[in-house]
Amino acid sequence: MSLRGVLTSLIFGTLAALLALYNVKYAFIIFALVYFIKALIQIKSKEAFDKYQKLINIDKYNIYIQKDKEFKKFIKSDPIADIIVAGLFLYMSFRQYNAINNKNYAIMVFAFIVINYFVDIYAMKTSTNWEDYKKKSMFSGIILVLIVLFII
Repeated sequence: MSLRGVLTSLIFGTLAALLALYNVKYAFIIFALVYFIKALIQIKSKEAFDKYQKLINIDKYNIYIQKDKEFKKFIKSDPIADIIVAGLFLYMSFRQYNAINNKNYAIMVFAFIVINYFVDIYAMKTSTNWEDYKKKSMFSGIILVLIVLFII
């Protein structure tokens, strides 16, 4: 893991946590915009999406570059999935119109972003093929969500 990758994760997590402290509704709207922009970038061009991936998680991108062609053939991000996630965040923003802004939301957002960074790197680094990556990535993501939701 590089210092740049860890710092990027900490900065994004801190900014999202501060936004969640200010207003949870706006945090969900920003998350929806990020996923929608990610989907548009994927549709636009592979080069632009590679630049986006380098910005968001440089360590995962560097590990991905070292994988073989068979692995890369199946590991693709899906713009439709990102649009669905953006829609879910928008839905949550409308559901949270009367939510009380407290530190638990901010801690949950920060923890999710930072831990997700390490989960992505772990799944990409230890996977030998695309099926293994999907299993580790999805299983780790589910556990992460459960931990964040039930502990905080």
